Amino acid sequence: MMKDRINPDNSNKTDLYGEFKNQAKKFEAEKKTEMQKFYENQQNLIKKYSNNNFQIKELNSTNKIAISATPLDDSVSAKMSSRKIIKQKLVDWASNTKSHGVPNIMRVESTFLRIVWTICFVASLGYCIYTIVGIIQTFLLFEVLINQQVVTDSPIEFPAVTVCNLNPFDRRKAQGYIDQVLAKNNLSYVSDVNKIDKNPRLINTLIKSSIIGNPNLTAENIEQLGFHIDYMLLTCYFNDIPCSQSEFVLTYDFDFVNCYTFNSGYDRHGNKVPVKRINEAGADQSLKLELFLGYDLTQSQYILNSGARVVVHNQSAKPIISNEGIDIPSGFQTNIGLKRSFFHKLDTPYSTCVKNSKSPDGYHSFFYKAIFNRLNMKVYRQKVCLRLCLQEFILNECKCLDGSLPNIYQNKSVCESISSLECVADSRGEYFSSISSSSCSQCPLECDSYSFQLTTSSSRYPTLYYRNYLSEQTNILSRFPEGTKKNEITKSTVLINVFYDDLATTYTTETAAVSPVALLGNIGGNLGLFIGISLLTFVEIIEFLISVFLICLKKIYLK
Repeated sequence: MMKDRINPDNSNKTDLYGEFKNQAKKFEAEKKTEMQKFYENQQNLIKKYSNNNFQIKELNSTNKIAISATPLDDSVSAKMSSRKIIKQKLVDWASNTKSHGVPNIMRVESTFLRIVWTICFVASLGYCIYTIVGIIQTFLLFEVLINQQVVTDSPIEFPAVTVCNLNPFDRRKAQGYIDQVLAKNNLSYVSDVNKIDKNPRLINTLIKSSIIGNPNLTAENIEQLGFHIDYMLLTCYFNDIPCSQSEFVLTYDFDFVNCYTFNSGYDRHGNKVPVKRINEAGADQSLKLELFLGYDLTQSQYILNSGARVVVHNQSAKPIISNEGIDIPSGFQTNIGLKRSFFHKLDTPYSTCVKNSKSPDGYHSFFYKAIFNRLNMKVYRQKVCLRLCLQEFILNECKCLDGSLPNIYQNKSVCESISSLECVADSRGEYFSSISSSSCSQCPLECDSYSFQLTTSSSRYPTLYYRNYLSEQTNILSRFPEGTKKNEITKSTVLINVFYDDLATTYTTETAAVSPVALLGNIGGNLGLFIGISLLTFVEIIEFLISVFLICLKKIYLK
């Protein structure tokens, strides 16, 4: 009995061990089967959820799995339909965009609420598009706003003042030349007006045209034909300080022959001099000119009126004397009050004006460039360019040039005969009665310009007392034939007084009614108000479009 307790029987233990080993093998077989089923289910899940763009991953060796929202790898995506991928991306974008309305349509599950959100979004989008189209149409009209600013400065620059005698010829020296021109055209001066069969204006133009067309006349010869400033100027005062003939610069003009400019900024030799300034407004701070215009009884042949032409202009621009300025009648004192204005227009696309009017490259047309290259002007003016258009029209009609207009043509003669001048007159009438006068495409308006508004008033001049005073002055009596009556002095003199009415300068500028910045602001405001779109929302749209493009490109590449 003792021996059995010390050495028990091991047969039961062996049987138990064998049974445990069999159970372990069975468990391993079942485990292998389960794992095989697991991998099969995993592959099924991949195929099932591949259209939802999810990927199934194994997390670790413990055989636990998880579903994450990361995109499929390229090998899986390549197997999917491009249309389905784009559709899914569109759904993702619509669900996550920052724009109002679209995410709510995707979010709600109720069909009724989805319809309500869709109607609200479409209505807001439609009205937003309608408003933006109106804003863009308004912008494309390129309308402008006019702003005016009045600036008062002191001292202020005094303008240039050009004066001309309405009678272009001093017959004391020009009569011989005039007789030659008349004889050449089988004309002669007739004292009896009833026997004059030609229009005096035409005869006057004939004489002036012969000057332009005569190559033998020098500048000095031409100056001798007209009135000289030394002969015309009786007295001159600027700010009550005497001024002399040397301060006047000669300018030739077809209609008036000799014209003289005071305060041009240049002396007689072409050297620059300081421009005169004035620090007070009113008639006391002015330019006073007392002029002798010639003895009427001996100077009035073929002349329609007597007096002086006065043009007030800026120093930077040469005036068109025949078109600008005013006529001052003899026998009167005329006060000319000034107000200065500057205009600044917007160029393209708001208008067709030229911004850089001081450069020959500012506009590409033959007439524009000719103003700088052939007329030697420093600033473009549309008025000059339009006269070139008229000159071209007359040249085509009459085969010669109008001497009163700018000439940019070489080897072209001036119209000098009666018949050719009649052709010029007829062509002028035809030109201005047609649309040609306003349709010269080579002549744009300048964007920057100036003007002087003139206010005139007149009074009788001279008085009886002052006439008696003038008649006793030796320098005046020498201008009249011996025995001239005192009342003839009144018919031959004029007093001009030029001054600023106000030192204020008006600046008129154009600004865009809708600027590009305002356009973007209005469009962005409407997009944000109606559908909640901002600039970054457009980045989302661009990102989506780029993704779609890459998908399509990849599909083409894989083919």
